Amino acid sequence: MSIQISEISDKDTLETYLLKQQHTPFLQSYEWGDFQEKIGNKVYRFGIFDGEYLVGIVSAFQIKAKYNSYLYIPWGPMLSVWKEVLVKEMTDKLIEIAKKENLDFVRLEPRVINESDIETLEKVGFRQSKSFTQPECTAIIDLSKSEEELLSVMSDSTRYNVRNVERKGVQIRKGGIKDVDTFDKLLKETAERHKFTTDIHSNYYKNQYETLHEEGIIDVFVAEFEKEPLAVSLVTFFGDTATYLHAASSRNQPKLRAPYLLVWKSILEGKSRGHKYFDFWGVSPVNALSSHPWSGVTSFKLSFGAERVCYAPVFDYPTSNKYLLAKFIEVARKPAKKILRF
Repeated sequence: MSIQISEISDKDTLETYLLKQQHTPFLQSYEWGDFQEKIGNKVYRFGIFDGEYLVGIVSAFQIKAKYNSYLYIPWGPMLSVWKEVLVKEMTDKLIEIAKKENLDFVRLEPRVINESDIETLEKVGFRQSKSFTQPECTAIIDLSKSEEELLSVMSDSTRYNVRNVERKGVQIRKGGIKDVDTFDKLLKETAERHKFTTDIHSNYYKNQYETLHEEGIIDVFVAEFEKEPLAVSLVTFFGDTATYLHAASSRNQPKLRAPYLLVWKSILEGKSRGHKYFDFWGVSPVNALSSHPWSGVTSFKLSFGAERVCYAPVFDYPTSNKYLLAKFIEVARKPAKKILRF
């Protein structure tokens, strides 16, 4: 096995490989890297070659937060094989970048790997972490089903709401950049209502929409009643998967249950565009406590007949003696932020 690590500057090379992957991970896409650069994060894209064959890709983002800094590979790396020699070469490259940038650790969030792959990662020095950045579990719908089949697998109450909301006069439209401002406003309202924080920096969603929409990867959808926005969603369309990435709703007209129709129309949009899966982007694990960050929306998402899918562990590789302090602060801040919210 003759392994080489080379920078990828060509979008087609990266995405030709990436688009062959099931449940195509848009977080490893070239466009998501462009978005990361737009919000100030350094981006590293490289391919792993066995001879002349591309056997893996990595899109890594340099995250410098207040209490820690790390090199982050969300939903990656994407490897055809997890042989130790290959993983070791990749790891050496990531460590080289992290140390050059004075980062505390390297973090991988692969979605699907087996026990043998986990052993390989641990052999080269990675350690498991419970600090998920992306959702630990999600809910997925198979879009190969007919519209009638999709309706039939919903809970009775959800199917009723989907049909009843439209009869009451709620309408769904595809929006534009101005509607992202509406989403931002409703998100703050939703956060206040459900007592969670929205500490993402200014213009995060606008920058995300502008970067990804230009490439046809994201759209904004608005649920309205008599021209009043009641719910807004940002949905990505990439590879074989449509993802219900962000959503927020108004406290007005709660009895209209506008989010049910917004989700249903998003599902149908994904199906009409030829995607194989609809990803709800986050539910709580089975038997999770009510305090879990996704517990409030889990029953709503699963009521559409989605299947819960949970991912592989997170893996960290310490690259400075500040790693343990960074981890302590990362873990401690989560309950502290929850207490502050109340």
